[in-house]
Parts: sequence; structure tokens; C-alpha cells
Amino acid sequence: MTISTEERPVLTEEVNDVGSKRKRVKLPVATKTTHLSKHSKSKATKQLEELNKKVLQTMANY
Repeated sequence: MTISTEERPVLTEEVNDVGSKRKRVKLPVATKTTHLSKHSKSKATKQLEELNKKVLQTMANY
């Protein structure tokens, strides 16, 4: 299983900025991206960007 280590720091940095409540929002994103990176990194990075946008939108709703 290949875990893309470059994407994880971005997620954790955003989590640290936002707070502990959003950690629960962010963690599923991390697991989804690692699961996708098993199959193809290009797809994973594209969907990672989409997921990041969705996460930012959900954070705005808080």
C-alpha cells in the first residue's frame, strides 16, 4: 500500500489551523486519498484536490 506522504502534511497543517472539531472532518479525507493512491496516483491527486475543496466548503459551513 503506497501512502502519499506529500498530501498528508497539507491536511494536518489545515487541521492544526482550524481546530480539533475539524480533525474529524479531515481524517476521512486522508483515508480516502490513501485508499485511492493504491490504484493510481494521478486519480488520487485529482480527487484529493476535489476533496480538499469539499472540506474547505464544509469548514465554511461551521
